[in-house]
Amino acid sequence: MADPLVSVLLPVFNGERFLADAIESVLNQRGPRREIVVIDDGSTDSTTEVIAGFGARVRSLRQSNRGPAAARNTGLKVARGGLITWIDHDDLWPRDRLEIQVDFLQAHPEVDIVLGLQELRVEAGADLPAWASARRLPAPGDTSPNEAAIYPPPTMMARRSAFERNGFFSTEMEWSDDADWLLRARDNGLRIAPLDHLLLIRRIHGGNLTYDTSALARGAALALKARIDRKRSRA
Repeated sequence: MADPLVSVLLPVFNGERFLADAIESVLNQRGPRREIVVIDDGSTDSTTEVIAGFGARVRSLRQSNRGPAAARNTGLKVARGGLITWIDHDDLWPRDRLEIQVDFLQAHPEVDIVLGLQELRVEAGADLPAWASARRLPAPGDTSPNEAAIYPPPTMMARRSAFERNGFFSTEMEWSDDADWLLRARDNGLRIAPLDHLLLIRRIHGGNLTYDTSALARGAALALKARIDRKRSRA
């Protein structure tokens, strides 16, 4: 069976420091065919020049600054792949990420979404964010937000049909649009498989958005409230 095309969405805002490494980690993947769709979310640094340096190896779009959810949604609208995933501009992928996920989805046509494990790579002088020290292993069948600490949303790959059923990322969510999308996927009956493979290297450098614990808490509360409201509406 021929490998399907994978669309890799890469939203970026002022990412000149890390962006090239993130793109290279996708270009250096083994195996599956891929397209990289970089969405410049209104950067004011040299991000545009970094993107241009990759030429035809990436597809690029630019929009006014509207946040990561809106940027991913812009990428979704032009993505051509039957499988869709994304990478944040300051993260990296192990070389076998796409190979592992595509092989699994091809072998398990009943699965809609796969997640995996992440490694935290802390730069010299950076502190571990509060959310990282609060991680725990999920119990079997646990679907609480804490499960995202072990199988985090940025490790996700989904079939295009999953997005057709589940819709776009919510731009109303503050830093939790990806977790909200996965909660909606569960509620909509999509099948999610966690893989015990390293699929993401998250660089902790002191400037990560996830240091804002109050914003993360507000985002988690919004996602949970939305889920409760959905369940009540279906009762």
